[in-house]
Amino acid sequence: MDKRPLPFPGFGTLREAARGGHRCEGELPKAAYGATITYCYEDAEGKLWVTNEEYASQVNFCPYCGYKAKVEAGKVQ
Repeated sequence: MDKRPLPFPGFGTLREAARGGHRCEGELPKAAYGATITYCYEDAEGKLWVTNEEYASQVNFCPYCGYKAKVEAGKVQ
């Protein structure tokens, strides 16, 4: 598992962030600015995150394998 630091506070490295268990890595279409998503992982609280190593977003399902988050993302208002 990757030990690179994540670009936002509170998560440490990908290895530490994936303590919740789930972690997927895959290839999605790339544009001029690079990949939109490179990793999907579950944190220790059961929240599922996708990241491109610059930004991260909480999601309800893994875009690579369909794994359902134990803790769903709240609704955006």
